[in-house]
Amino acid sequence: MAEEQREKLQDGESKSRPIRFIDAGRVPALRSQAIYHALAYAKHPETPDTIVLCEPTQPYVCTGFFQPPAREVNLERCAELGIPVIRRETGGGTVLIDEGQMFVQWIFHPANLPARTDERFVLFCESLIRTYRTFGIKATFHAPNDVQVRGRKIVGTGAAAIGEAQVVTGNFIFEFDFGRMADLLKVPDQRFRLLYLEGMKRYMSSFRQELGHLPERAEVKKRYVEQVAGLLGRPLRRAAFGESEKQKIAELEQRLADPEWVFEGTQPQAAAEKTDERIVKIQADVFLAFSRFGPASQPLYIYLQMKKGRIDRLHIEGETGMTETRCRAFENFLRQVELKEDVLHELISDYFALHEVQSCMSPAQWAEAIMKLKKMKK
Repeated sequence: MAEEQREKLQDGESKSRPIRFIDAGRVPALRSQAIYHALAYAKHPETPDTIVLCEPTQPYVCTGFFQPPAREVNLERCAELGIPVIRRETGGGTVLIDEGQMFVQWIFHPANLPARTDERFVLFCESLIRTYRTFGIKATFHAPNDVQVRGRKIVGTGAAAIGEAQVVTGNFIFEFDFGRMADLLKVPDQRFRLLYLEGMKRYMSSFRQELGHLPERAEVKKRYVEQVAGLLGRPLRRAAFGESEKQKIAELEQRLADPEWVFEGTQPQAAAEKTDERIVKIQADVFLAFSRFGPASQPLYIYLQMKKGRIDRLHIEGETGMTETRCRAFENFLRQVELKEDVLHELISDYFALHEVQSCMSPAQWAEAIMKLKKMKK
């Protein structure tokens, strides 16, 4: 499919022009985000399509355009550790960015990329996939915008129309600090944090995990340039930022650091209280959800990890009416069950009858409660 997208883009003079390639090297946190924003806003008809590689020198939390940081991020913990929170103009989820990653940023004229967002992701991800494969890592595209290896996410991506440009961003993950990411995410309780940590370790990967060592970054850059040039059928020419672009980068750093932009007029502490519901995405097919049921005097907590419409993992705490042993057996019984209310109702009814289960809720109520968590995934 990526080859088809390339062929569609081979007509026209502008599409055969060289692509400007900028290796920005190691840059501060704000600059790693400001670069592609600034180049997009500074773009004019004569600006060449540009690919930037850069590596942040410090950790930070980056939220998507539609994600309020106060809802997604443990802001107090970030402040304690001196970790900045930056909100970007591209979509996607909340992510930890640090020295273990290398950014790939495309800032192109709209006419030089596929018109459909899903097709842009296919083309962009193919350049990363081909590079990973040169290291023996069998990466594959996973719709809508993931790159995976052995069912584990190894690339994060985002896209947006910014200024007069189409921007697509992604990363090479050399190694990832799962513990820090779990520590900085806003969660309802420590059980959710632990399940999220375990889910990331199971469904995310990196160069280090796949190879057992870290490749030289210069070699990754070299191979990426070769692969993307071959994919797009256009040469890459090394260049530097123009003076006007440098000024724009400085402006965008100030804007991205402005609390009014980061929190969009809301107070940082606006969502500091614990929530009775929470859902986070681990990768394209895997989500972890939580909800609290019952009265405050006898709360029931349900944690559901779902994968491709099935129960991947279920954990229940609180006043279930079951013994601890029976509750854990019930959780295991429901693993891999399809998340449909009638299916759940029938299976839970049969299970309760077979084992003479005493529970605080009926089979119908259990099925309804589990489906409530499933419906949190929009």
